[in-house]
Amino acid sequence: MAEVRTVAPKIGAEITGVDVRSMDAAAWQGFEQAFRDPVVLVLRDQRLEISEVLDFGARFGTIKPHIVQKSRHPMHPELTTVDAREAEETRAQEVLVKRGAVWHTDLSSGYVTAKATLLYAGNAINVPTQGGDTLFQSWA
Repeated sequence: MAEVRTVAPKIGAEITGVDVRSMDAAAWQGFEQAFRDPVVLVLRDQRLEISEVLDFGARFGTIKPHIVQKSRHPMHPELTTVDAREAEETRAQEVLVKRGAVWHTDLSSGYVTAKATLLYAGNAINVPTQGGDTLFQSWA
């Protein structure tokens, strides 16, 4: 059973006890409500393939590629890579821009903003053992 735990007032919650690959309609409805309330959700221990990340993202609506073309995944342009060493597939075609080294807004400055943005760090993705400096902001 999924459990939602607030980790930061007005902006952050952690959801445990859910596998995004097998959410039925009722579980998705609960997840979507949790997403509307704290804005940023952390789902730990998800081991997803790229196709599963895309399937999960599509539940929020149409996935649109980021406007910065040179940081798009070489085989899945609807995904933005944050580091050239992210996955086995990207090693064959190095990404020149390390998006995590600069400020980026995930399309929040556009005329029509994104309903959701997913940040996935799992499987073969190279993540720092400490730090990472991923920050989120809410106007609520």
